[in-house]
Amino acid sequence: MGDGHRVPGLLVRLTPTSKTYVARWTSRRTGKRSQVSIEKIGYISVAEARDRARKIVSDDNHTTADTLGDIFKVWDESYSSTISEGHAEEFRRSWEKHIAPDLGKIKLARLNHATLQDWYHKTSREHPITAKGKNAEKPFSPSTVNRWIGYISKLCAIARKRGAMTSNPCEGLEKQANGVR
Repeated sequence: MGDGHRVPGLLVRLTPTSKTYVARWTSRRTGKRSQVSIEKIGYISVAEARDRARKIVSDDNHTTADTLGDIFKVWDESYSSTISEGHAEEFRRSWEKHIAPDLGKIKLARLNHATLQDWYHKTSREHPITAKGKNAEKPFSPSTVNRWIGYISKLCAIARKRGAMTSNPCEGLEKQANGVR
């Protein structure tokens, strides 16, 4: 059960008659301590209990998310711990440097397939800035821009789960393969 303690709020409640996974946290909305029974031990795995605890806590602490930047904050607070720290840091760097400047303040209601397709084409033609502050000779590689679209798609999936979007506008984007320009 040691792994369960990595998720803030996931506990095991032991009673004389049962052992139960429990989510316990302090609500940001009410400021009060909350607790919800998840399931009896043995009926679900520890991984499933962790996922349910994250969702319960995240949903309770949910504030209105109007922009992709708001959803990034939700990801950072509630989902970034589900991946390796190195991957999470790469996601954060990509967000700050490449995604947020163009898409971070766009309202979720205005984030559509055409907007993302335009951003994809524009970004795939940009030349990165080198360490010396000059433009690189070659533009970003298709795999790099595709990875950023993957991050945006993850954020859109979170927005859908939270009811802030009805579909994922990243689905069906026309992307380039590596080595094809």
